[in-house]
Amino acid sequence: MDVNHFLISSLLERWRSETHTFHFPHGDTTVTLEDVAVLLGLPIDGDVVTGPTTVQDIFATFHEHLGVIPPPTVIRGNSIRVSWLNSTFQQLSPNANNEVIAQYARAYILTLIGSILMPDTSTARVHVMYLLRLADLNVVRNYSWGSAVLACLYHCLDHGIHLRQENIGGCMILLQCWAWERITTIAPQLQPLSDQEVADGDGFPICRRWMNVTHRINPASISVTEFRLRFDQLRTRHVILKFLWRPYTRQEVSRLIVVDIPPVSRAKVPIICFATVEIHQADRVKRQFGLRQNISPEPVNLDQVHRDDLRGRNDRDWWYINHTIRYISPSTESFDDEYDMLQEPSQPASQPYTGHVGSSPDFIHHPQPFFKQSPMG
Repeated sequence: MDVNHFLISSLLERWRSETHTFHFPHGDTTVTLEDVAVLLGLPIDGDVVTGPTTVQDIFATFHEHLGVIPPPTVIRGNSIRVSWLNSTFQQLSPNANNEVIAQYARAYILTLIGSILMPDTSTARVHVMYLLRLADLNVVRNYSWGSAVLACLYHCLDHGIHLRQENIGGCMILLQCWAWERITTIAPQLQPLSDQEVADGDGFPICRRWMNVTHRINPASISVTEFRLRFDQLRTRHVILKFLWRPYTRQEVSRLIVVDIPPVSRAKVPIICFATVEIHQADRVKRQFGLRQNISPEPVNLDQVHRDDLRGRNDRDWWYINHTIRYISPSTESFDDEYDMLQEPSQPASQPYTGHVGSSPDFIHHPQPFFKQSPMG
């Protein structure tokens, strides 16, 4: 999937780092954990992706987990070239044993992380710290990879783009598909999936449906100036120019979703990926969950936390990070009827829940449940 850099640049102009939201004429909106779970199909409820970020012998580590020793030319510090992983682990032998299959699986996941899910600004290298989390493939599914991806995206959007920098880093496919799902006037035309394709799982994660584009918008035909104009014209109730607060409730989309979305998707909670710590401020975009939007509190100040990064701290173990999780609840009154949503009131959490994104006690329910039961259980 090609990334429209004009679209990304236009969205970046509306990003507010203090609230982690895009500021549009109709209100603030953002990419949430719900979007990550639906668009990418990644788990958002699980163990934090964190831990040690360095190893004593990087060559020995790659040999242990990938079965090969990379040449020194592809190693820089604690990272390795993604292109080398691609070329080295292209074809799995049909006679491969379980150990070799596991090594190829780690290399494949590491490539996805470094090139699509959590790339840095170069999109050319991936850190060895992710490989350490892939050591035991039996527990990989237990990590909250979705919250890690979102934390990296927030972090990259906060830092923006600089001169001589081609990419901002982060999962641009997630951001682009999020915009296409919600802003109908900038989305390409799609070929609907047949019932058989849906049954075969071709529509999930939802990002996959954007592979069935019948008419692509030529990036050269919509400049940054044009995107700015279309964003300025967004009105929630406008007949032509429309922003969809809850795009996944539409029948053509909801029938593709085959997983249950955990309540943590609507939580105000720290999201963590090693040294990166951001706040998922779901209380500022309640309309994305079918709730009434009240006046939001002051955003959490993370300036001190953001001073901690991997620069000069490669020997640090980031397991020490603990935060408090708080759940949002519906507002009982609204001063703007545009915010009112038809729903059953829900009881707020009796007390804050101490833990991380992997802890998700029962919380508010969608007014109309639309997530189907996962076939896996």
